[in-house]
Amino acid sequence: MYISLSGVLTFKAADALRDAASRIPLDRLLVETDCPFLAPAPHRGKRNEPAYVRLTAERLAEVRGVPPAEVERGDHRECPAGPAPARLNVPPARRRTSRGRRTAC
Repeated sequence: MYISLSGVLTFKAADALRDAASRIPLDRLLVETDCPFLAPAPHRGKRNEPAYVRLTAERLAEVRGVPPAEVERGDHRECPAGPAPARLNVPPARRRTSRGRRTAC
């Protein structure tokens, strides 16, 4: 089972979600954009973009007290949708899922 984390992780009132994210094994977590909704801070209220997944991943790294590269490795290792997404320092490639949604995974 995988747990997906979206931009909500970056919201000020998401303390319970951040607590859960700190306890779940990293190899069971996926970071997603949930495009076009739930853009991470500082883009909250605007259209979400796949490039913003970096902000959520960086916040997850901060919550877990690890370098962003460790979150990146954990997220890519078990990506069920196929090849690993782009690295955190560049915008991810955009693909469409079977439902027409764009995804970085």
